[in-house]
Amino acid sequence: MTKFDSVQISHRKGKQASTYTTAELRKNMAIYKATGVHPELEQRAASSAEAAPGLPASDAERPHVFFELVRITATQLRETVGTLVVEVFEDIVPAAGKAFVLRATGGGAGLGGLVRYENTEIHRVVPGVRIDGGQQSVLNGKTGAVPLEQTAASRGLPHAAGAVSLSAQGPTFTVAVAACPHLDGEQQVVGRVTSGMDVLEKLSEAKVDDDFAPFERVYVGTCGVCGPGGPRGE
Repeated sequence: MTKFDSVQISHRKGKQASTYTTAELRKNMAIYKATGVHPELEQRAASSAEAAPGLPASDAERPHVFFELVRITATQLRETVGTLVVEVFEDIVPAAGKAFVLRATGGGAGLGGLVRYENTEIHRVVPGVRIDGGQQSVLNGKTGAVPLEQTAASRGLPHAAGAVSLSAQGPTFTVAVAACPHLDGEQQVVGRVTSGMDVLEKLSEAKVDDDFAPFERVYVGTCGVCGPGGPRGE
């Protein structure tokens, strides 16, 4: 499996899926390194610009959680990068939404077992596309995976820019910086970023290695439940 398989970079033309050979993947990566523009991502962005369903209207009554993102400096000090506020669609995806809130608060085990996002690393950044975090070991034989919910409303939630989703393969979460239609039907969308998109976009510009691991270490610091205005009520 290549690094491109692992981040699900693929696209569809009509009903027929298009795949890449290893040589094509290497060529695309060489172009990306030289120009900063990945041909597949450019093509997918153009396709996603076509009419597509959006996320549901905001509702201040829904639960909100915050992630304070911090970086570790050269002198091993924690420096705040910024704060993300996420509106959780617990009314549409009740089981997955509850699991996400529990993971942010450390309040106990939900779907996939006991997972806590505090002090976990942002371990993958696909520049301009997505960030992934929350990787950890899960005890008691659990995987941390959150299965897709099966209602029409839950399955219809798209990975639009700002969408937050949980992996069906492990304990990680993904935040979409741009539309990620390749993740629709693969991960469960549980909410949207309502504050901090500028922080997210800046983070998505981080320098990364060939496996999309950022060279600068960034973590989820403090996280938990808040109001729509964030942890400080701004």
